[in-house]
Amino acid sequence: MAGGRCVTGLSARALVVVALAFAGCGGASYTPPPPPSEEAALGYLRAVVSIVMSGDLTTLCRLGSGTCQQTLQGVDPGVVPRTEPTVIGTRAIAPSQSPDGTWIVGGRVLELCGRDGRDQPYYSEMLVFRDGDRLISTATAFWIGLRIASGPDVGGPPPPPAACPGT
Repeated sequence: MAGGRCVTGLSARALVVVALAFAGCGGASYTPPPPPSEEAALGYLRAVVSIVMSGDLTTLCRLGSGTCQQTLQGVDPGVVPRTEPTVIGTRAIAPSQSPDGTWIVGGRVLELCGRDGRDQPYYSEMLVFRDGDRLISTATAFWIGLRIASGPDVGGPPPPPAACPGT
């Protein structure tokens, strides 16, 4: 708005063309890519661990999803681990379509455990998935103990620390 009038550079005909283009997008078929392979997800984890082990977390969220920065804001720097996590399992979550037609992207869950910077055991899950041509993750700050829901049932206790070798 400028001086109370709507300002656009589009003619009525151009607006119709744009509207039809957007309407046509709704009919396009979209299927998310399959979960990354275990090898690709573990390679991604190595890049994350390299940043964490460097002690400089300022670049960690370049590898994480949109919630990474918010997650790191509440993390005590003293709990950042000084040792690499142990991968105790992986599982794939296939993409699925919700009843409303939207897609749940899926990905590969890495089940991780270890000891944080205060020598306390942790169990956490990281979801690695494709964002275009690159891999990103949720729970990139792997030591904070997040779990990935993979169905309607959420919760339950994490595996006991005894399930993690060396903890």
